[in-house]
Amino acid sequence: MRITVPFLSAVGGIFLTTRGRKYRYDVVHRGRETHREAWRAWHETADVVIIGGGIIGASIAYHLRQDGLSGRLLVIERDTTYSRATTPMSMGGVRQQYGVPCNIALARYSLQFYEQFDELMVGAWGRPQAHFHQCGYLFLFNETQRPAIMQKYEIQRQMGVEVELLSPQQVLEIFPHLGLDDIDRGHLRTP
Repeated sequence: MRITVPFLSAVGGIFLTTRGRKYRYDVVHRGRETHREAWRAWHETADVVIIGGGIIGASIAYHLRQDGLSGRLLVIERDTTYSRATTPMSMGGVRQQYGVPCNIALARYSLQFYEQFDELMVGAWGRPQAHFHQCGYLFLFNETQRPAIMQKYEIQRQMGVEVELLSPQQVLEIFPHLGLDDIDRGHLRTP
């Protein structure tokens, strides 16, 4: 598989991953022509180019390797330290409460992956500590939203999602600080 993309002037660094090893090539301080030449050399020799090394790009790269891709894989990420990247700065919510089976299946796979992340990512550099903790997910809805929510609820149950409907009183027992004045009926949560 070969993917060709146009030159990106905003690239701050380039990660080249081959056979599970990660090499960083920093081209920020070079002149524009050197930057272009380096980019051309890398993208012309890579079998797969992934733009963005955040959670989606990194996951794609990982799974391509796991699925047997042995070719040259190029991941381009502007923030090579990830200190200002979107992924580590997000809240990191993981939920299974979708209404489309393919999204539910993907979420369930992701949840299982995150539960085993530290074991799966162990390597010569050590064992990561992702600090993944499940605390559930709560959706509040009113009577006008009930038909759509109940349809999603049934699909989720059919796909094995541990989801339950709660009364307002049950929600207040778990979360006494919530104001439920506008919420008159059900509440959907995964434990």
